[in-house]
Amino acid sequence: MSENRQPGNQMTLACPAKLNLTLRILSRRADGFHELESLMVPVGLFDTLSFRRTSDCRISLSCRWAAGFGKLAGSGGKAGFRDATSGQELDDSLPPATQNLAYRAVERLWRESGQHHGAVVTLIKRIPAAAGLGGASSDAAHALVAANRVWELGMSPHHLASIAAELGSDVPMFLTRTPVIARGRGEQLEPTRLPQLHLVLVKPAAGLSTPDVYRELRLHECAPQGPTASDVAGHLVAGDIRRAEAGMVNDLERPARRLSLAVGETFATLASLGLRPAMSGSGDCCFAFCRSARAARRAAARLRSRGELRAYPVATL
Repeated sequence: MSENRQPGNQMTLACPAKLNLTLRILSRRADGFHELESLMVPVGLFDTLSFRRTSDCRISLSCRWAAGFGKLAGSGGKAGFRDATSGQELDDSLPPATQNLAYRAVERLWRESGQHHGAVVTLIKRIPAAAGLGGASSDAAHALVAANRVWELGMSPHHLASIAAELGSDVPMFLTRTPVIARGRGEQLEPTRLPQLHLVLVKPAAGLSTPDVYRELRLHECAPQGPTASDVAGHLVAGDIRRAEAGMVNDLERPARRLSLAVGETFATLASLGLRPAMSGSGDCCFAFCRSARAARRAAARLRSRGELRAYPVATL
């Protein structure tokens, strides 16, 4: 785990985004969640979380976008309004501090441990919100790690993983920071080894709500058969990118397309560059494999020139 740990009472962590290279929805569970199978990989687009122990018993969190990483024009948000204290531009894509998943993670450990210290948590965001990239989940997982270490709680990885699963289905995978095949509702993880992959990510302006996409899901539309996550992982290990791409099914793509025209438009834009597009998670971020880091950078530059799109060249971790 990439970290810059300072002596005593402070820790800074880089919190990566993730991509769902596959996402199959198998059934609806009795607990209201969906049974799924997904090949998930962490990628080199990072939020930064800093955790500092304090002598009081209060938890505070501040969150802002890194320069150039806020919401796109036309996507909503309170552009032009600034916080009177920090001077930072406000943006309604960032929740209030007490609703932030990282805050809830720290508060959860604080209450369970009976901690007599407090914490100041600072988040600098680069991972787009409402994109299917798991930014909030990554922040929460790394907040658990930081709180456990800086507060010297001594909680086991298994215990942290159980708390992570309570916070959200995607949170546990960020404790591993390795490619995984996720099953159950996302909390059953099988680590898998993959070669480094180069990709370009494309984020349209609008954003999609995960609950909205799942409400729009129609189980009869989900592909009943086809390559498994293990099959796709095997193709990637063998260097057969084309067969891997053919197996990269995301059962949330159809509902996402119904809710957002931008998903289909982004697919068409990627295809116009000769790339094979896919969508991560519940969207609306789309991605495609590139032959090399240089090819990913060139694709991102071309995509940025096409208007209201954010494009990021990344590699898997």
